[in-house]
Amino acid sequence: MILLALLLMTAGQPDEPLDWAPPPTAEERDAAERLLAAETPDAIRDAAEAALKTLGDDNPSASTLRAAAGSGERADAESAAESLTFRPRMEAALAEGYPNPTRVNAIEVKTLPAYRMAVTSMQDRGDDRAFWSLFGHIQKEGIAMTTPVRMDYGEAASGDDPSTVQMAFLYRRPTMGTLGDDAALPVEVVDVPPQTVASIGLRGSSDDDEAIRDAAAKLREWVAADGSYAIDGPMQVNGYNGPMTPVDQRIAEVQLPVRKVESAESAESAE
Repeated sequence: MILLALLLMTAGQPDEPLDWAPPPTAEERDAAERLLAAETPDAIRDAAEAALKTLGDDNPSASTLRAAAGSGERADAESAAESLTFRPRMEAALAEGYPNPTRVNAIEVKTLPAYRMAVTSMQDRGDDRAFWSLFGHIQKEGIAMTTPVRMDYGEAASGDDPSTVQMAFLYRRPTMGTLGDDAALPVEVVDVPPQTVASIGLRGSSDDDEAIRDAAAKLREWVAADGSYAIDGPMQVNGYNGPMTPVDQRIAEVQLPVRKVESAESAESAE
């Protein structure tokens, strides 16, 4: 997947401001400092609860604060502080209407808008060939790169061996380009309907299989514990940075499609 990320650097400059990762607010920085300064479980819980009261349950890092408030553990406090303060390097504009990346370590359910993407298969094909197919397509069509780059995984991703099935990039707007097969390349342009996903943010590379496995496991645990949703499709991973960006300045997302379930269905699935 590293080669595909070169698209972020070679497909032209964005034609709109990059504003999808605004810097931390003063309140977020203060909350992070208090979490890191807390020395006991009770102090960590107090700092996390105070941060939730100040920042609100709708803060993008709220799930990490709830985890720290519940456990009082040092690791959860550090995770919440990182989520509150880390901002990735922005290298390309988001597809029109696409939500901001989920903050690192945080889990949220969000609705993705309808969008158009160019996709190529990864089955029986190497990263190099998939990259050059997509690169050739956007060069030929004169289309600038948009984030995120999307990697789809097969059912094997529910186990211990993530297996990439296809990779794609999102068109800036769903009215760009022409649907269907590229006559010259093994690329298809498709429209994707709106989708609800459970998403977790990762600091680092979108091709770190171990990190992806761990993140997917956390998502499944969260979905099971929440009880309001059921997993509704295989895992997908979004990347937002190119290979020249230091790994510690990158962000990626692991997403699981989900659907809302009725209370009776939730009770039945829990038995």
